[in-house]
Amino acid sequence: MTQPNFLSVTRSLDAALAFCARNPSLPSSTAYTGRLTSTSQHFATTTAETDAAYTRWRQAVGQELGALRQLRLEIARVMELLDEHGYDDAPVRRIIYTERADMLRATDELLEFLTRHQSEWDWIAGRVSALRALIVAANDRRRAADSLLAVYQVQVKARVSAYGRALADVQEYLQDVRGDVRDPASIAELQLLTL
Repeated sequence: MTQPNFLSVTRSLDAALAFCARNPSLPSSTAYTGRLTSTSQHFATTTAETDAAYTRWRQAVGQELGALRQLRLEIARVMELLDEHGYDDAPVRRIIYTERADMLRATDELLEFLTRHQSEWDWIAGRVSALRALIVAANDRRRAADSLLAVYQVQVKARVSAYGRALADVQEYLQDVRGDVRDPASIAELQLLTL
């Protein structure tokens, strides 16, 4: 059986509430107005909360990518300095900042190389500190994104539950209201649409 989508359920729920308001004397309106109002409010609240949680998570992912990009830029600066100072044996590889694991592996290799040559130039210690600080920042951003993802995953379950409740209430109301009206065309707007 095909399920109606979120918009169809929302539309039918709103139409059912409007129909109840226009026809308050119908038994189905009396029986369902409070329940449909509560369901609609819960569905709207849950949807808004999950949308906000999703946005916070995606923003945190963006901040993590920003931190990885900063790390990538620092690696490029270090590689330029190594090239200027004649270090031909530096670990050179193409790094894409969105590939987190590869980037951190390459950064570790570069840190090992810099640590071996730290006594040769004053600037190396500063670059090692900068790289380590950027790794910490990227890891902090990753933990924040993972934490927000866990919150979103919990909230999305509540949204699914609210959707199920809204769908069940609308279907039950539609079944009852059919017995209350003489003209089936008058409730056509209430029907759940499936694609």
